[in-house]
Amino acid sequence: MNDSFQTNKQYLKRYKPYKRQIERLRQQLYELECQMENVGSMNMDGMPKATTTSQRDLSTSIDKHTELINRIDGLVKEALPIRREILTSIDHLENPNQSQVLEMYFIGDMPLEVIAEHLGYSPRQTSRFYGDGVNAISTKHPYAVVDPATWGTNDIQYGPAPDSVFDK
Repeated sequence: MNDSFQTNKQYLKRYKPYKRQIERLRQQLYELECQMENVGSMNMDGMPKATTTSQRDLSTSIDKHTELINRIDGLVKEALPIRREILTSIDHLENPNQSQVLEMYFIGDMPLEVIAEHLGYSPRQTSRFYGDGVNAISTKHPYAVVDPATWGTNDIQYGPAPDSVFDK
């Protein structure tokens, strides 16, 4: 494989780790919420009582819940600019089949075999769309100047759209 292919592939792969981490944390959050639902309800008879184990567990669970939500929110905020950059590059491909395969692979985190089955393409055709799409991707789309050293940061400098876009 050539250097351009590998560079483009690295550019497109930047969102996947965020997506996987967010999904992992959301699964933890779901499991924690299920545990919290199963904590016994408190008896509210108005009489003072010592703090029970279930009350301490619930308090700890609420703290963990808040922490998980904050972690997810932080990752989402970091991932969104990267996702937008990648989708913009994918959207500017000339071949919509390549765009569809690349979006499902790099953004949807789906294996090529599943994409082929889902879209009704042969695995070989799907691999061809993938390879040709990665080769054709532009890491510098027409509306932004993206330095590979700043991939994923908010340092995208948007300029005016070319006149030819509005002349059509």
